[in-house]
Amino acid sequence: MRNILLASAREKMILAKDIAHPSGPDRLPIYRKGTELTEALIERLAGMGIQSLAVSERSDNGEEDRDLQERLDALEYRFKRLDGNQLMMNLKGIVRKQLIYSMENDHGD
Repeated sequence: MRNILLASAREKMILAKDIAHPSGPDRLPIYRKGTELTEALIERLAGMGIQSLAVSERSDNGEEDRDLQERLDALEYRFKRLDGNQLMMNLKGIVRKQLIYSMENDHGD
């Protein structure tokens, strides 16, 4: 699960948490966890003023996307030829921290 800006939402992403109407007095969910995003739903959320949401992506076989270790391994692979570039290593560190935060902070919700 990860938190994203609505502008980054894409079709086929799955809501990882219920979404309540932001101005609803009772804050009852209007879209439930597990709902698959469509372009129309993304447009409706934008129209309601929703700015961010928690999603999980599913692969073609329906399994949740890669776990944290797989993502960290992929990050290492992408930056392995840039070890001497301090700016890129700083960027890698920021991305690493964000990956860990986004996948562990909301784990189990």
